Amino acid sequence: MISEQFRVLLLRELYVLKERFWATLGDGATVSSMHLISLKYFLPAMGMDTSWQVPLYLGNVLMLCFTVGYIRGIDITNDIETSNFLHYQFSLPTCGHQMLYA
Repeated sequence: MISEQFRVLLLRELYVLKERFWATLGDGATVSSMHLISLKYFLPAMGMDTSWQVPLYLGNVLMLCFTVGYIRGIDITNDIETSNFLHYQFSLPTCGHQMLYA
């Protein structure tokens, strides 16, 4: 039974990866290139010391992770109240609390 659940969940994740891979790759490349251009070209051209490039880049990435997590949390909250997020998750062949962590 567990191997069947694992297989279904793996197939679901592979399907989502296949459908969203190029869009996600493009979004990530756009954000990364904008961060690198600003930290390697614009800010040093305005007089920023180069020793601040790595801390600023890491801070920007961390801020982006927090922002995406916050937006995703709000989306899930709105989805729970209004649409079929939980209905879909609970219809999968495993326990619902396992799906909420995925």
